[in-house]
Amino acid sequence: MKTTSQPEQQSGPTPTDSSLSVKEQMILAMDLAGLSERTQNAYLGAMKAIQNHYGKSPDRLSETEVKRYVFWMRETKCVAKGTFQVHFHALKFFFYRTLGLDWALFTRITVRQPRRYRLPTVLSFEDAHQIISMIQSPGYRLCYLLMLGLGLRISEARCLKVSSIDGKQRTLRLVGKRNKERILPLPTTLHQEMRDFWSTHHNPEFIFPNRAGTDSFCERSLRRALCQARGQDERSRGITPHTFRHSFATRFLEDGGDIRILQILLGHASLSSTVIYTHLTKPMEDDVRGRIDSMLRSATSGGRA
Repeated sequence: MKTTSQPEQQSGPTPTDSSLSVKEQMILAMDLAGLSERTQNAYLGAMKAIQNHYGKSPDRLSETEVKRYVFWMRETKCVAKGTFQVHFHALKFFFYRTLGLDWALFTRITVRQPRRYRLPTVLSFEDAHQIISMIQSPGYRLCYLLMLGLGLRISEARCLKVSSIDGKQRTLRLVGKRNKERILPLPTTLHQEMRDFWSTHHNPEFIFPNRAGTDSFCERSLRRALCQARGQDERSRGITPHTFRHSFATRFLEDGGDIRILQILLGHASLSSTVIYTHLTKPMEDDVRGRIDSMLRSATSGGRA
């Protein structure tokens, strides 16, 4: 995004610090709001998308143009619900929070969400382990094993700190999305593997340090390692780091785990975010299939079971 002239049809205050580009102003506002690096990158990507759509800097767009873009995303492009939400919140943050424009689109109009929804991809633990075993780097392998074994997000796994581990209590303290803290039980096998890996570098802060030892693993490199492993197996196309978190959640319910405990383990603020995994468990599929078979047999036999 470039600094340009004032937007047409503005109905609110304009940016006051002319020394910063609109992109820099948005980044500053996101930093002040405490948004994570991942969320900031997603928001910036959304703003780049609308800039490419119209061929001009977002700060030159009118409210009508932004409305039409939102409608186009939902009705013409038919983006998934999650994608729509990210882009809409990015637009709201830019125009309302950063530029201070009191547009009805973001303050008074109710915008219906897309109805399109997709269930996440899930692997069996056996298939997940097989893919992880193809990752060459021991550190990257262990990072993905934590995503599978504890249901961690990629940002949580790669940024684990030495201080997060309580060896005596066998627990792991995490700070996840929206700065929410949770404590997870740490299985003995994973704890030992983390100790063994840490002993190879003895970094005082990070379990998974970068080569310089100044920060944690680079997310891009971690994702690239999975892409390389996926390339060796045609069945693994479409698998992302989040697939291992989905697989953990589904396996937990399949083994009889309580859904409210799973909510705590995953760090979901709402149970509605966790309920989706009940659609993915094989025991539930088998139970429903059996019930339908029973109803069909009863119907075809004239009511005689």
